[in-house]
Amino acid sequence: GFLRGDERLDHCPFCTNAVIRNIHAAHIFYCDHPECGKVSCLICRKACPKIEDDYAMDEEIAEMEKHFKCAELADDKHELDRYVELG
Repeated sequence: GFLRGDERLDHCPFCTNAVIRNIHAAHIFYCDHPECGKVSCLICRKACPKIEDDYAMDEEIAEMEKHFKCAELADDKHELDRYVELG
C-alpha cells in the first residue's frame, strides 16, 4: 500500500476530505477542507466544539470530555468493529 506502517488514512465524517496521519495521532480530527472545517471525533464520528480562543465555555468543556471517554473506549470499539466485519 501507499501507507507506511506508522500511518493511517483518516476521513472527515462530514465531507470527502481524507488525510494521512500517524497511527498515534489524536482522535480529534480538524478538517482543513475549505467548505467544511469541522472538528470531529474519529471514534464516535460526531462533531466536537470548535474552541476559537483560549477560553472554552462550560458546555464546550463538557462536550469535549465526552470525546475523551471515546478515546478511552476506542480499543473496545475497534475490536467490536473487527468482529462485525468478520461476521
